[in-house]
Amino acid sequence: MAKRDDSFTIMNYNAHLFNVYGSLDSDNIPSKIADFVKLNDPDIVTFQEYADDQIDLFDFPYKYIELGKKKKFGQAIFSKYRIINKGSLNFENSFNNAIFIDIVIKSDTLRVYNLHLESFGIKVNNLNLNEKDSKRLLHRLSTAFVKQQGQVEKFISHSTTCEYKIVVCGDLNNTAYSWAYRNVRRNFKDTFLEAGNGFGKTYSFAKYPLRIDFILVDEKIEVNEHQNFDVKLSDHEPILAKLSL
Repeated sequence: MAKRDDSFTIMNYNAHLFNVYGSLDSDNIPSKIADFVKLNDPDIVTFQEYADDQIDLFDFPYKYIELGKKKKFGQAIFSKYRIINKGSLNFENSFNNAIFIDIVIKSDTLRVYNLHLESFGIKVNNLNLNEKDSKRLLHRLSTAFVKQQGQVEKFISHSTTCEYKIVVCGDLNNTAYSWAYRNVRRNFKDTFLEAGNGFGKTYSFAKYPLRIDFILVDEKIEVNEHQNFDVKLSDHEPILAKLSL
């Protein structure tokens, strides 16, 4: 089927710093991720946990990269469409963040958010806990919930002032049953629910499949396709949606 003039594809991927710490037993992860992106040829790709030294791997004419002040990783958006505006929400006291770009597709202007909410920081080997460790874990969870709430509220406040159609991509570090998801989604359409199939796993925790990475779109945007990819190049798995304005 021929591609409509107003259709485009967008990919979301938490790249886990391109395996800089060697958590995956595989060589050349950055090149493999770059080859994967090139093979699927998205018009826009949003990265969480992006490492700046991988910038030359991705051949897009337009890009916006926002890194942490102390750690040289953060978020990136690459686009085939001209970026006319960009910015960062600058989450307080967090390594996570939300960034956005405004792009022109034909005669439409579209805003794309790249949203990465606070992580709970729970490791599988911390699940067998004594009383002291359990209290520490509960404190960590409650702190992360509070941070997520503040981040979601900041995102809502920012996004509701936007006059353009919106696409929200990102790693919410929470499931579709959570307060964070419900409030980020609000009136947006979830591309997986619109056109996906199966469970939609994007992350595994203690062998449990979770869907914590999302593409959410304005109600006026048509969702043509949604695809989950079973590729082991990160602790997350990428997703891609084909959309029409």
